[in-house]
Amino acid sequence: MLEFSSIFFTEDNFGYLLPVFEKCFKSFDYFAFNEIKIDTWKLIIKELENVKQYLINNPQSQSLKGVLGFPFIYSEEEFMENYDTNVKQLVSMITEFQS
Repeated sequence: MLEFSSIFFTEDNFGYLLPVFEKCFKSFDYFAFNEIKIDTWKLIIKELENVKQYLINNPQSQSLKGVLGFPFIYSEEEFMENYDTNVKQLVSMITEFQS
């Protein structure tokens, strides 16, 4: 029996992870419901692990644009204002999401 469930993120938090979804799930539509098959989820989880490891290794803040998404004009500025705290929280969020 198939079980369907949803995962909710705030728009800001999901925006940070958006590049992973777009990379691993080519037909991803930000404005629609997306049914993601298990093989694609495995790719997403693996890519999230790569992002998490990148963040754990204390990257230069300028290098995050190629890794994280900043969906709003203010998103990047707000993230950088509390850079260390936000990186730690994002690592924690990814870890929780992976489980």
